[in-house]
Amino acid sequence: MPGPQSIFPQYALMKYNTALCFILVGAALFITQFQIERYNTIIFQALSLVTFLIGALSVSEELFHFNTGIDQLFMADKVSIAQKYPFPGRMAADTSACFVFFGLAFLGFSAKNSFICTLSQYFLHVVTAISAMSIIGYLYGLSLFYNSFFASSMAAHTAILLFFLSIIASLLHPSIGVTGLFKGNLVGNIMARRLFMLIVFMVIIFGSLKMQSQRYQLFSWDTGISLLAICFLWMGLAIIWHTANWLNKIDKKRYEAEEEVKVMIEELEKRVEERTGELISLLEKFRESEEKYRSLVEHASDAIYILDIEGNFTDANESMCKMTGFTKEELFQLNIVELADPEQLKTDQITPGSIDPDQSVIREQRLVRKDGQIFDVEINVKMIADERVLVIARDITERKRDEEILKRSEANLKIIMDTTDTAYALLDKKLNILDFNQMTVKFLKTQFNKTPFKGDSLSYYFPKEKFPQFIKQIDKVLKGRNISYELNYSQPDGSVFWYYTRLFPITNDQNKIVGLMMAFSDITERKNAEESLKTAYGRIRDQIQSIKDIAWKQSHLIRSPVANLKGLVALLKQDPMNSELINFISTELERLDNVIIDMAGDASNHDL
Repeated sequence: MPGPQSIFPQYALMKYNTALCFILVGAALFITQFQIERYNTIIFQALSLVTFLIGALSVSEELFHFNTGIDQLFMADKVSIAQKYPFPGRMAADTSACFVFFGLAFLGFSAKNSFICTLSQYFLHVVTAISAMSIIGYLYGLSLFYNSFFASSMAAHTAILLFFLSIIASLLHPSIGVTGLFKGNLVGNIMARRLFMLIVFMVIIFGSLKMQSQRYQLFSWDTGISLLAICFLWMGLAIIWHTANWLNKIDKKRYEAEEEVKVMIEELEKRVEERTGELISLLEKFRESEEKYRSLVEHASDAIYILDIEGNFTDANESMCKMTGFTKEELFQLNIVELADPEQLKTDQITPGSIDPDQSVIREQRLVRKDGQIFDVEINVKMIADERVLVIARDITERKRDEEILKRSEANLKIIMDTTDTAYALLDKKLNILDFNQMTVKFLKTQFNKTPFKGDSLSYYFPKEKFPQFIKQIDKVLKGRNISYELNYSQPDGSVFWYYTRLFPITNDQNKIVGLMMAFSDITERKNAEESLKTAYGRIRDQIQSIKDIAWKQSHLIRSPVANLKGLVALLKQDPMNSELINFISTELERLDNVIIDMAGDASNHDL
């Protein structure tokens, strides 16, 4: 039975080059824990290359039987010389091969190619296998596992370091190679980890027991092998029993989970059926809403169309077809740029993709109809879902023409309005002030202490109590009638200012009303003259009435004495000497004289 000397050879020691290669590999692994930078990568590759070269030279020396001097280059191996070792300082051939695989693996990882990375990972697995065989050889006293048919052998501590370093290095790419079997949370991964750890533990324990039995010569070689086989059998059975129970528990949990899933599926199916019914109902409502929406879009007076992000037409309503003269099929073959005015495109490019999704853009644009006619539109652009652009367009050609007419009317009336004594104001159909003359400014400052500005609404300046009646007059004007009336405004001093107001419509070339004109004339002096004339007329009427009274007196008071005198004169002709008649005549003459005197007094009291 071999003794301890045969189990642990005295020459199985770590060489200096071996220790150096371990330092290089450890340094390379240490660098991988930092952020990847250019200099870190260069250092990692340099360390890997040096490790590969040292290992390759050592392997070449063993294979081709030559000496490069690298074994004694860094430090002389006095122990090997003292023992008359034929190759002092040279690492074992299997150790050199492991460092060659380490260098190749690290250099392969730097290549960042999937095939090369996979191959590099398997190089590390080869190192793990070689070092594991050496460890098992030492545990069970099998020199074949660590000598590898060469004169030198891999030291035990070298094998252990290579084993753990190769596993650690394989974790740089845990999803590749055999390492992927032990990573992850699947049942197979968990079982692989559990079984492997138990097997490693079993190999170590039984190897230690075998070494101790050989050391103290407790059993013969045959008996030891038989006991080892029996122990492996029982331990394997224990591992199988433990694994089977573990898998049964997992299977039981899986079965319980499946049952729960079945119940959940049944409940989910019921919910799905209920939800499906609700969704079908909602779908019907959505279809009805979509049909209503489509009907509204199709019958909208404004043109509505949808563009993709590049400006191609994807949808359009009938109003868009009527406005441009194209059919829907023709529009779907066009880009919005093809409908734009080429002159406008020179200074104003159309870029649907630049629209902000959270904003709606309103602007004016010139388009070209199918017949080549250019017209103006006002568009409202909005980004909608799927990076599409919704555009609502309205033909404003007539409105632009109306505005031009109003501007021309404004220019034509500017000179007249600034030189006349009448206040003029030009309004649009919404009663917004477009223009006015200085007399309007004077009028508003005088009556309301306000200064007018273009664009203001007339309602801001007009008295609230008179505005409803004024709106009725405006409605008549916008229907084509000319309106005129008088307005009065009481002043703080108690006087009254009078204005003659005229309202008349402004039309375009097609006789369409596009606005109206207001004119205010100060007629206070005329109204005051009319009041004075009315007063004079009243005085004349009073004088005429006095004359009528005098005439009445003439016709009634004078007639009585005159009639009496006529009768008395007739009697006097019959008897001229009748003194009584003469007295009567004198009395009547006296009365007639008094009446005449009274009438003269009345006339003086009613002097015109």
